[in-house]
Amino acid sequence: MSILLSRSCEYGIQATFYISFLSSGKLVSIKEISEKLNIPSPYLAKILQCLARRGILSSIKGPNGGFKLGRAADTIALKDIVEGIDGLYALDKCVMGFEKCDDHNPCPLHESWSEIKKKIIDSILSKSISELGAGMKLQLEKEEKNIFF
Repeated sequence: MSILLSRSCEYGIQATFYISFLSSGKLVSIKEISEKLNIPSPYLAKILQCLARRGILSSIKGPNGGFKLGRAADTIALKDIVEGIDGLYALDKCVMGFEKCDDHNPCPLHESWSEIKKKIIDSILSKSISELGAGMKLQLEKEEKNIFF
């Protein structure tokens, strides 16, 4: 589990990325995503419905249903997914887990972590799904195999 994001958020990012990687607007079933990413399907269904309510994904019910991106991959930033699942306030939590840690009552890691966290948010969470996908496709072409799915 990441230091900044919940397990649900990690799964939401992975699933959205997987759906976008397949692209072409085809529906991807919960079963396929669950099997490829090793995420329990009932848990995954709740996460993806949350993202669908936010317009990040689009869902179709039924035996031939599934999920696809709700808008263009270049308009979906990791920050959108984090906000949709954890809320952006989750990024303000203390890295050591102290409830009352803030600028006026800092934990031992507060100052250094604040700088690192800002860089992470600015450089990583602002990236779009398509930007990340382009980088991954280049890596896969070099490796000639799919290392993530």
